[in-house]
Amino acid sequence: MKRAKDQGVVNIFISIPLNFLRDYSCPSGDELEWSRTRAAIIPITLVGSFFFLNGNLDPSSDDFGFYVKMTLLSLIPGFILAFLIKFKTASSNPPSFLMTISAFLCFMMSIMWIQFTSACIIDMLQLLGWVTRLPKSLFGLTILAWGNSLGDMSADMAMTRKGFGEMAITGTMAGPIFNILVG
Repeated sequence: MKRAKDQGVVNIFISIPLNFLRDYSCPSGDELEWSRTRAAIIPITLVGSFFFLNGNLDPSSDDFGFYVKMTLLSLIPGFILAFLIKFKTASSNPPSFLMTISAFLCFMMSIMWIQFTSACIIDMLQLLGWVTRLPKSLFGLTILAWGNSLGDMSADMAMTRKGFGEMAITGTMAGPIFNILVG
């Protein structure tokens, strides 16, 4: 029980900052999800989260001081924009020009989050390769095989849940054979 409680505490310390950063670094591109408070916070957090997700706010990097200064300087226009958004927009519907800018920033920050997440996964895979001491080529082929099989596995599981177990078993055999013979 204590171990589960400790894991919950660790998850809280990891998930709360990352969820806050995710929620307040990606503006909403949808008018139906308009939140004036969230839209007002995003100009304050956008530049810092962009630099963080891009890896520029790493204390071991040479340009760390420059990016910290840029982040702090971006707070001045960020607070001005936040004030204007909070007190000059309607709480029920957003201005169209603001939604256009939000859609562009949402796309840009979504790409940054994908890059950040991919880098974390690659780091974890490198750690797993280091721990298992497998040769890089064998480990790479293993991960490639796993990734190649995920689509088939999810389709087979869906077929099994719908009651088509024989079709799922056939798919587990026929799919790879078809890929080898035709692909």
